[in-house]
Amino acid sequence: MTLCLSLLSSLSQFVVIASTVTSSGLKYDEYVFPDWSNVLGWGVAMSSMLFVPFYAIYKFFSLPGTFKEVSIKTLLVSINRLYIH
Repeated sequence: MTLCLSLLSSLSQFVVIASTVTSSGLKYDEYVFPDWSNVLGWGVAMSSMLFVPFYAIYKFFSLPGTFKEVSIKTLLVSINRLYIH
């Protein structure tokens, strides 16, 4: 269940980021919205999703140990959570 949720959340974040990068602007009939409104809209949309990866990066770099030790520790915690529940 946890693995499924983590894959789905990663996939949905990828889709939203890819949509942001490839969007060509918003139009309504013949009216083309200004660039600042597109930036504002995407900023509001991304603001709720960007906290998760930012917190993960913060947590990763705030743990004591070398890069290898922290990587192994976080990987083992994730694996244990998959098999314990």
